[in-house]
Amino acid sequence: MGTIDAASAQIEVFSDGAVPAVKRWPSRVVCHLTKGYSSDNDTETINAAITINGRVKVTGQEKDWKDWKFRFIQLHKINQMGIWYAGKASGDGGISILVDKPPAMDKTLCLDSEEDFKPWTRSDDHYIMEGKARNFSTDHPAFRAKRDLVNAVTQRYNYLFHIIDKRELWTVFTAQDPAGKFQHLAHVHWKVEYNFMFKWVKNEPEVKVDSSAFSVDTWQKGAPSDAELQTLLGNPGPPLANDYTRDAIKTAVIGGPPNRIDHERRFANVFPDFYL
Repeated sequence: MGTIDAASAQIEVFSDGAVPAVKRWPSRVVCHLTKGYSSDNDTETINAAITINGRVKVTGQEKDWKDWKFRFIQLHKINQMGIWYAGKASGDGGISILVDKPPAMDKTLCLDSEEDFKPWTRSDDHYIMEGKARNFSTDHPAFRAKRDLVNAVTQRYNYLFHIIDKRELWTVFTAQDPAGKFQHLAHVHWKVEYNFMFKWVKNEPEVKVDSSAFSVDTWQKGAPSDAELQTLLGNPGPPLANDYTRDAIKTAVIGGPPNRIDHERRFANVFPDFYL
């Protein structure tokens, strides 16, 4: 029977070139991290902006580990998510969409996985090389918003003015034994903030203010110690972050107060030259 040297666990993070940016499409804008994002005509491709490798020393034969899993679990928290729209003139109104509030979003911390391979970030099996069990995780958080919406109060088009999407993530290198028990070996905490304010020139949104950020903390051994994470770390399950967030955005956009509020007047911080 093999053993795991938990003290030997290591993580490597590769995120050079991951910089928040905006891509304009005919009906929407996409906030992305530059690295791994490409577009061709009407098609976009989103590949990894961040890659995280994990490894840990193990003893025994490779067959000793065939029923184990060495993979990554990722927890995903929305700290703020909102979209604001403004009319060409003050009397055309404004729209505020607050995604991260109930009833659209009842919880902000979720397991970041997919139905086909939950609770993991990817379905890839680990491999043993040079006496270490190894695997990797990838991600590229993105955000999409419609370029314009009709204000339900003024019945005038309102145009994208401000996007705020603040998330933090904990990516955890984990071993799972054949009985299903988890052993969290190492983790890294990282943040993405899309924060763009727009003005419109010749019917196109242009970034006026960019307060966006991307950061990765130094990786740590063991599991994250944050109290709010412990339930999910012990029993990682639905709801799944991607599906849950998409549904929350849709609910907020098509719903009413408190998630969506259509205002009679523009917001006070709208640029005087917002729409030229």
